[in-house]
Amino acid sequence: VDLGAVRHVNSSGLGMLLGALATARDGGGDLRLAAVPDRVATLLRVTRLDGTFATFGDADTAVDSFSDEA
Repeated sequence: VDLGAVRHVNSSGLGMLLGALATARDGGGDLRLAAVPDRVATLLRVTRLDGTFATFGDADTAVDSFSDEA
């Protein structure tokens, strides 16, 4: 998920990301976050979700990370 244009995430947004992650993992996949703005990264740290989501500097690197696991 490319978050580069996201300015703010509230609890509903975090819930949606967690739901998407759970759905992806239930199907044998994963979800990666890309271009996470500082405000969102701070929120992930404060909520201790920074260890739950793999984050990357850009979408291409996030996508490439899937092939690193194959």
